[in-house]
Amino acid sequence: MYSAADQKQLDLLSRNLLLAPDPSNPKDGLVMAHQLGDVIRFHEYRYYVLHDPVISDFEFDQLYKKLVALESAFPTCRLDDSPTSRVSSDLTDELPEVHHLTPMLSLDNSYNEEDLVDFDKQIRKLLVWDDEPIAYAVEPKYDGGTITLVYEDDRLVRAATRGDGVKGEEITANARTIRSIPLRAHFSALGIYRAELRGEAIIRKDAFARINARREEEDLPLFANPRNAATGGLRMKDPREAAERGLDVFVYQLGFAENEKGEDVLSQFATHQQSLDALAAMGFKVPDEERTVCPDIQGVVSFCTEWADRRDQYAYEIDGMVVKVNRRDLQERCGYTSHHPRWAIAFKFKARQATSRLIEVDYQVGKIGSITPVAKIEPVQLAGVTVSSISLHNEDFITSKDIRLGDIVLVERAGDVIPYIVKPLADLRDGSERPIRFPTHCPVCATPLLREPDEAAWRCVNAECEAQIKQRMIFHVSKDAMDIDGLGRSQVERFYDLGMVKHIADLYKLDFDRIATLDGFGQKSADNLKKAIEKAKANPIHRLLHSLSIHHLGKKHRGCSQEKSTTCLICKIG
Repeated sequence: MYSAADQKQLDLLSRNLLLAPDPSNPKDGLVMAHQLGDVIRFHEYRYYVLHDPVISDFEFDQLYKKLVALESAFPTCRLDDSPTSRVSSDLTDELPEVHHLTPMLSLDNSYNEEDLVDFDKQIRKLLVWDDEPIAYAVEPKYDGGTITLVYEDDRLVRAATRGDGVKGEEITANARTIRSIPLRAHFSALGIYRAELRGEAIIRKDAFARINARREEEDLPLFANPRNAATGGLRMKDPREAAERGLDVFVYQLGFAENEKGEDVLSQFATHQQSLDALAAMGFKVPDEERTVCPDIQGVVSFCTEWADRRDQYAYEIDGMVVKVNRRDLQERCGYTSHHPRWAIAFKFKARQATSRLIEVDYQVGKIGSITPVAKIEPVQLAGVTVSSISLHNEDFITSKDIRLGDIVLVERAGDVIPYIVKPLADLRDGSERPIRFPTHCPVCATPLLREPDEAAWRCVNAECEAQIKQRMIFHVSKDAMDIDGLGRSQVERFYDLGMVKHIADLYKLDFDRIATLDGFGQKSADNLKKAIEKAKANPIHRLLHSLSIHHLGKKHRGCSQEKSTTCLICKIG
């Protein structure tokens, strides 16, 4: 659909548009509207059809919001085929198309407390509501693939992807392999003959890890994330292969319900929560402890904040929370735009993925001489922090992913885990990218590097390498080793540069009178440091041995796989 040259041009245009100022007149606005429309459609195709995005969700949302704001400022710039007038599409020509019983719209997005408060104000404005609180249902925004389920006479008769919101691809055979989808459900007890449900197909984090481990053993490409594995599983041509993905489906909405006469019976549920409770009673998997009804918008803010902190402990990947007006009659009064329901909004967690350009690679020497390549990227905001350096682990990591200097790379940061390069975006290469050449000599002391046959790391074997000496002293005083309070990386490096320490033993022969005269210390700090060092001398011997950076010996050393081994020298001593 898009040539390689087209993709590179559209990606570059995307990044320029993200930084471009808002136009000041309709003429410039029309030009930008055409450009935004082109790049948004391209990224929809990469995300929904290929399941291989080249920008982060946050960056896509910013492009979309830019187009919405532009069309609002200059209504004449709104084009007939504007992405704001329809839902993103995942349609291909590989599976038969089916029409949904009711349109499936997208959700508007929010990123902070202010956005949620503004959403509440807009709801009040639409409803002409006074100061009485409005109750909101809040539930997870699962990061998977959207699915619709149609039941007739209590039987599952059809399943489909979301598609373009009006029609999707039929995936009934695959859906029948998903054990969390009931093949029969007692809708007739509620006077419902035909029902359409919306849900999200996802994979548990632990199941995803097992899938990737198996694929690695079979020398198959690894999935970048559970969402890719789930969306791909939904659309497998062979249901047996779909079943191997271990998909779960959480149902989050009863979107349509009618009796045998064709009459709407959805109104029997006064609230969204009542409909979810009814679905749960029929055997559907619905959000449980992770959903609630908040009496007001401040309760919504608190619940969303709580789950932003808890997301890493949850069994499934979630990228936000969905906030809905709980009462159905109020939902109908709020109505819809062509893109989203006015009565619902997605609160997005801080971005865990972003794209950036790899500028150069530095090589760091560790305490046992291991050489670690570190990618220097253009600074990017990720999960609330600015990331500019990312470990590339070792030479095998670089070659297996074919990472090159100048590449646009997809960067991920989950919770407090260090940033990680998921993959280079090879489709965006323009020929200027260069292979990364791993050094043959130590970047500090120029000693030839050695790689043992059973190890992944190249190492400097010069024990007197200045970088190794510093790193060994820094580790020795760390919390996990001798735990010397007040003596950290910066102090060790400072003392080394001043010639006060050259080896670990020198740390126990410091000149505290001289330290008391240094800027930032003083007599009290020097005395406290002396006490901390004296205290460390009483540490048990297993801590000392661990602190000496002896290769293959430490908390997780070879030959000791148990928490307390009966055969391990260190465990016996400790």
